[in-house]
Amino acid sequence: MQKIDFNWCYDVVDALVRCDVLTKAEEELVLSFEIDSDSTRYEGGIEKEYALSESVNFSKVYKYIFSASITNYGYKFSRDGDLQMPGHDSLGRFKVEIRNIETHNAIVNLKGSLYGSSCDLAGFNNPIVNCSVIGLKKNKRLGFYWRIVANAAIYHINKDYRMAFFLLFTATERVIIEKFEGDIYNKLYPEFKGPIKHLALVDKLKVLMRSTGTDDLQKIPIWAKLKRVFDELAAKRHGVAHSLRGRYVGLRDVQRCLWLYFVINGMIIYGLTTEKAIKKHFNAA
Repeated sequence: MQKIDFNWCYDVVDALVRCDVLTKAEEELVLSFEIDSDSTRYEGGIEKEYALSESVNFSKVYKYIFSASITNYGYKFSRDGDLQMPGHDSLGRFKVEIRNIETHNAIVNLKGSLYGSSCDLAGFNNPIVNCSVIGLKKNKRLGFYWRIVANAAIYHINKDYRMAFFLLFTATERVIIEKFEGDIYNKLYPEFKGPIKHLALVDKLKVLMRSTGTDDLQKIPIWAKLKRVFDELAAKRHGVAHSLRGRYVGLRDVQRCLWLYFVINGMIIYGLTTEKAIKKHFNAA
């Protein structure tokens, strides 16, 4: 039995960045220094460490924000200068980190602290945070099944592996069904449409592969691996859909289903027949 490498499908978000579905970008955020009054009492001219709270809304550009990480922060004391920070325990020195991300609202919530007084809060200009974000841009045009995969990524980052798995298998189904209907079913004479309409999903996949001129599916290099994974995951999907007992879904199932999606997409949409070619096409080589 051939060993299958699922490592290139380890993370749904990372895989979607590699194939240009999601965007990874460096964003420069200008903070307003909002004091978190629930955590720190405002005391006017007294120098102390104040708690900061800030929400950054990316919704004008992004539909979803999947992850964010701070790469640098400080002040710009000149237009083209580097970010700088006052010395330890100096007035105006601040710290900041990510509190949480509201994925569906494309909002990144920050928390931190600022050392100073009321005068310092007004006197320090342009507190900047450089933040690396991964998101789905609003102007990104995606096919139906790619939109399903993007939604699966949301469940994946929230560790809801059951829903992530279910959506990834649904996206795989849609790839097969749409290709089958466009290339096979809609071109048939009416007399043939009845029997073929109700073919099982795996049989529709076989028809699609044979329609490329390959009668012996075993001659397709990746077919044996694909068929084994497809059968296992189709049985699991049936159990998930019908809430059968013992149908645990974990991270590894999500990784395998993402692999299945990429392989079937590469085979029937782009005519690729080896895993090496499929990985290269989706920038995973």
